[in-house]
Amino acid sequence: MLDREPGSCGAPSATHSQPWSWRQAGLALGGVFLYAASDELHQHFIPGRTGQASDVAVDVAGAAVGLVLLWACNRLADVWKSRKRNRVAVQ
Repeated sequence: MLDREPGSCGAPSATHSQPWSWRQAGLALGGVFLYAASDELHQHFIPGRTGQASDVAVDVAGAAVGLVLLWACNRLADVWKSRKRNRVAVQ
């Protein structure tokens, strides 16, 4: 089992071995857009349902907020680990 460190937002500490990748974040956001758009297209063909572009925008915005929160949590975890290392080195 992977240990979780305080400040890592519940993510396994192994996830911090690689730096944040804006390319991967962009691909994830693109995947959310494609999935949301296909879902709205599907809803267009269901009686009583309508597919709306605003729903796609809300889904993509939610994913973007999630990615920003993930980035912020990772940055906070890095700062926490850096301070912890510095504290141990000084003692």
